[in-house]
Amino acid sequence: MIKTLPFSELSKVNNDVYKSTVVIGKRTKQVINDRQIERANVIHEEEDYESLDSVHEIENNDYVEKDKVIVTSLNEYLNNEIEVIEEQSQDI
Repeated sequence: MIKTLPFSELSKVNNDVYKSTVVIGKRTKQVINDRQIERANVIHEEEDYESLDSVHEIENNDYVEKDKVIVTSLNEYLNNEIEVIEEQSQDI
């Protein structure tokens, strides 16, 4: 179900909307990478590479529906589960 998120919810965590967007976006990329690594490990464990001439489809009977990565990242941000480390700019 799609629901609208008021900006007031984001401003409770941080008043800078741009910074909030960057933090959520970076966390989203991390979640995507984690899921890809997890999926690659599962495929690697289940598959034998005897022949590269044919493609074998892997049936996954243990499919688990997961939230979209942006929803996961946004919820982590709103629940203060993301540690934000600010980088200092190196102006010369």
